[in-house]
Amino acid sequence: MFAVLSPEALSAWGWRVAFLIGAVLGLIGLYMRARVPDTAASTHVRATGQVPRRPLLEVFRRYPRKALLVIALVAAGTGLVQFWFVYLPTLAQLRTGAALKTGQVAAAIGLAVFTVLLPLFGRLSDRFGRRPLLIFFALGSAVTVVPLVLSLRPTLVSLALAASVAGVLLSAYAGSLAAVMAEQFPPEVRTAGISLPYGVAVAVFGGLSPLVATALQDAGRFSFFLAGVVVICLASAFVYYRMPETKDLPL
Repeated sequence: MFAVLSPEALSAWGWRVAFLIGAVLGLIGLYMRARVPDTAASTHVRATGQVPRRPLLEVFRRYPRKALLVIALVAAGTGLVQFWFVYLPTLAQLRTGAALKTGQVAAAIGLAVFTVLLPLFGRLSDRFGRRPLLIFFALGSAVTVVPLVLSLRPTLVSLALAASVAGVLLSAYAGSLAAVMAEQFPPEVRTAGISLPYGVAVAVFGGLSPLVATALQDAGRFSFFLAGVVVICLASAFVYYRMPETKDLPL
C-alpha cells in the first residue's frame, strides 16, 4: 500500500485494505481449521471429560519448565521477525538514507520468501526433526545478522537480499515452531500451555525489538543491539540442542 498509493489516499482509505485482506484470509483459515479433524488424543480427552477446570493453573503446577521452554523456543525468532519484516524500513532509512517505500518493498519481498518456504520447512521438520531446523535457524541467524546489517545499502536489491536471507532462516524456525510447541504438552492443557508463554515471548522479545533497536541506533550504540541478537540466537541454539526431539510424539 505504501508503494502504490499516495500519502493522501493511504490516509483516507488505503490503510483499510490490509485489514480487509486480513479478514478474508481469516475466514479462509477458519474454514480450513473447521475441516481439519482433531487428533485421536484430543477427541478422547473431550469425550472422557479430562479437560481441567483451570488449565492455566494446571500448566504452572505440572509443566512450569515446559512453559519456560516455549518462551525460549519463541524468543529469538519473534525478535528477528519484527526486526527484519517490521523494523527494516526504519533501519534502512536511519542507517543508509533509503526511502521508506524501498524498505517496505524489501521487507515485503523477504516476507514473501518466508511464506513460500514455510510448507517446505514444515515438511523437512516432519521428516528430519524439529531440532535440526531450529538449530539451523539459530546458528544461521547468529552468523549472518551482523554482516547483513553492515551490508545494507539504500537500494532495493541490497535491502531485499538481506530480508530474503532472513526469510529463509526464519521459515526454518516457523516451519517447526507450531508443532514443537504443541508437542510439549498433553492435549488437555495444550492451548493454555502454549498461549500465555507464547504471548509473553512475543510481547517481550518481539514487541520490544524495534523499540530497543531504535533507541540504541539514536544513541550511537547499535552494535550493542546486534551483539544482543547474536547472544540470544546462540542461547537459543543451545536450548534447541539440549531439548529432546519430539517429532515422533503422538498428539
